[in-house]
This record gives sequence, structure tokens and C-alpha cells, in this order.
Amino acid sequence: MPRPVDNNLRNNNSNNVMHTILAVQLGDGLGNTSLYASQADQIARAIDVLYDPITELFLAASHDNALPDVWGSLYAVALNLSSPARQQGVVKTVLSQGVPDSGEDGTYLGNGQLRHLPSPLAWTRCCWTPGCTGGCPPIGTYQNGGYWATR
Repeated sequence: MPRPVDNNLRNNNSNNVMHTILAVQLGDGLGNTSLYASQADQIARAIDVLYDPITELFLAASHDNALPDVWGSLYAVALNLSSPARQQGVVKTVLSQGVPDSGEDGTYLGNGQLRHLPSPLAWTRCCWTPGCTGGCPPIGTYQNGGYWATR
């Protein structure tokens, strides 16, 4: 069971995280390099609470829908988050499934596209507003277990 995510990471929305990472890589022109480097280091360390050593992938969430996140795990690798060993574990895990033959769907890859969740997993909760009664899209569709054409 993963530990709850640190509030510092939880309070950073994805735009703030991306801004911090880009500012470290490109500089912000305002002399805040050390501030952004420190924030980027905190983000990189905080993401490890979502790492699942059993699947060697990062989880999509710390509580609801805490499922292995194929796309998000590879994105974390692309952003150079976490340790080199965990990054290598993610890549090894995804590549270990192999690439299915054309027209076939695999656990992680299918028809040149990448699944968000390993097959046959799907989201169990897709509604986050109080009082919402809407359900998840049909299993196997784009936002619920389908393959994403990512480039």
C-alpha cells in the first residue's frame, strides 16, 4: 500500500510541476535557478511515494485508483524523475511485455499506441466533484483503459 503523497507535492498542480522542471532546464531569466532546482529536487523525491516495487511502475494516485500508470511512469522517466534504478525498472517492465503483432493488443502496447493502465485494468472511479453520480467511460475506451497515440 503506497504512503499518502506529501502535501507539498499534492499542492503543486501539474502546471506548477511542469513550470518548475522547465525553469530548471531552461532557466527563467530572473536568477531563480537555485530555487527551481530545489523545488525540482523535492518533486523528484516526492514522486517516489507512488512507486510500486511489485509492478516496477508508478501508481496513478495514492488512494482512489491507485493503479499502475504505464503512461505516467514513462513520462516520469522522460522528465528524469526518481532514481536511475527506478527509471530503468519502468523501462524494463514496459519493454519486457514486448511489442504485440500488428492488429493485436498487449498489456502495455497495441497498434503502436500506449495504454494508460496495464491491460485489463480500468478506472473504478472517474467522478471527483461532490455529489457527482457520473460513472467512468466504457472499459477499453480512450479515458478508461484504451490505448493512447502518444508521440
